[in-house]
Amino acid sequence: MSEGKPERPPEIAENEFSKLVVTIDYTVKKSDIDKMGVMYYGMYAHLFDLARLGFYEAFGYPEPSKGNQEGWGMAVVRHGVEIHRAAREGDELEVSAWCQRVKGVRMWMGVRVCAKGCPEQVVAQGYTVQVFIDTKTFRPLKPDPNWRIWMRLREKIKRTGRQDDKRV
Repeated sequence: MSEGKPERPPEIAENEFSKLVVTIDYTVKKSDIDKMGVMYYGMYAHLFDLARLGFYEAFGYPEPSKGNQEGWGMAVVRHGVEIHRAAREGDELEVSAWCQRVKGVRMWMGVRVCAKGCPEQVVAQGYTVQVFIDTKTFRPLKPDPNWRIWMRLREKIKRTGRQDDKRV
């Protein structure tokens, strides 16, 4: 990580949500709660990671931390979270993740945590920045060509609102 002024993440705006948003359910457990009776702030990183892994799984990618046969993976190098309201034990949440952009070896993923069934009740929102890496050397690597294909499909869906044509 370089010193100096940190890179500013892209803004998370409603118009950035694509139709390729992956949402997972999560129920806040007793072990997630701090002494003040609310979800410990560090748990949001865990929620973001669960959504990130769910996102990869939904598109047929292996869990990045386990590596894969192609020899590439993704490592989170930065994340940020803004908590809007407290989550308490037993709260049912929906955690949504989507790819905001890929630039060079980095991918920005937006994440939003809402009360289950109530998207207007935002609990938290934030982002992760991930780097494509060579799983043998852990050095940055150009994105897998399949990601480029997926990004073209994403742009097509944003333009047309349709996903039925699998050609990209």
